[in-house]
Amino acid sequence: MNITIKHILLCLLSILTFSVLYGCNAEKRMVYADYIMPPKVVSDVSKIQTMIIPEPEIIIRGSGINRRTSRIISTIFANTIKNDFSSKLYYNGYIKAADNIYCNSKGLREIGRDLSGSKHGYDIKIVPPAKPARMIIKANFSYDRTEGRDRINTTLTTTNFTTRYTDKGVPFSKVSSQNSRVVTNLVPFINIKVKGSLSCTIYDSNNKVIYSRTFSDLEFENKSGGDSESNAEPPYPAVAQELFTNTVNQITTDISPHKETRALVVNEKGDSAVVALIKGTAFYDALNRLGNILDKESAQIEKESSEINAEYDKRINEEPDADKQAALEQDRKAELVEATKDFSPDFENMGIILEILGDRNEALEYYSIASDYNPENQSAKDSLTRVQELVNASSSIENPNKLDNYKRGRFQEN
Repeated sequence: MNITIKHILLCLLSILTFSVLYGCNAEKRMVYADYIMPPKVVSDVSKIQTMIIPEPEIIIRGSGINRRTSRIISTIFANTIKNDFSSKLYYNGYIKAADNIYCNSKGLREIGRDLSGSKHGYDIKIVPPAKPARMIIKANFSYDRTEGRDRINTTLTTTNFTTRYTDKGVPFSKVSSQNSRVVTNLVPFINIKVKGSLSCTIYDSNNKVIYSRTFSDLEFENKSGGDSESNAEPPYPAVAQELFTNTVNQITTDISPHKETRALVVNEKGDSAVVALIKGTAFYDALNRLGNILDKESAQIEKESSEINAEYDKRINEEPDADKQAALEQDRKAELVEATKDFSPDFENMGIILEILGDRNEALEYYSIASDYNPENQSAKDSLTRVQELVNASSSIENPNKLDNYKRGRFQEN
């Protein structure tokens, strides 16, 4: 009996251990690479590096709102767009956005007057940017606010109970009857529906149109009260954020280098310690360990490949039939792949490490080797295509010398 119990406990422990190890392997397979992507449209960012954002021209028309409310909405929309563009461009770090909020010349003059008589010796000089670019924003919206009442039916049920007694005289309750009735209430609601378009035109430092795009399908709709889940009418800034966030993001990626994050999947068939290091985001440790492993594997691959090639060179030279020579060449390729395919995951993981660390060209080389060593390694092929597209996008910029500045997060002063 004791032996049986011991065996059962060992089996349970083995199952638990397997489950834990399997869970560890299954978790956190995704790692992430951050990129500084070139602009999608503007090829020379230096021409718009310093940019003025004048007051956007926002026209609000609609129903259910008066002129004063239209002006308030227009002002809030304009401020939201300026703030969003300024903060987004500031976050990316390549374009200096100056607008009426951050660089209000009137405000600076007033501060200068106040400090001119100060004993602290402060002085403010208003220096307009030399040959700035300009971002001109125009938008036209219909803002319709409607009120109404929803008919809400509620079923009320009345349950009647009677007192009964058990054989031993213990009282208990029992349902004797139920009555249901439907109560109808008219619950007020407010529905907000906004539709419109926004255009953005950018003039470079030479007053030339360098970018122009119109978004004609901006929409927002919200119902509060009535049969909806929301009970509060959305504030105007929330409406503006809903309308403009995606548009601001699209324009920013069109005109400015920007940060993007891509998810990568570790090849689990590679060296287990390296896989664990990558999952633990110890990328430099993984790089050093895998570098030594690949040196040994490359030497082994070179030795085995040389032996295979020497053997097939001899057999092909001794074979007079051209068709049989071609068949031998196919056999050679198959045997070379058979000799190298087990090493493909390690080379792919090296590509992943290099991609995460920002060395795209080196990553491209290792992804290429991984896909050559095993043509069935689809993930390596997909990564090869993806990184090649990124490299091609970067090479399309007119000023390649600016690319190094992307990595530093800034441009040189003009």
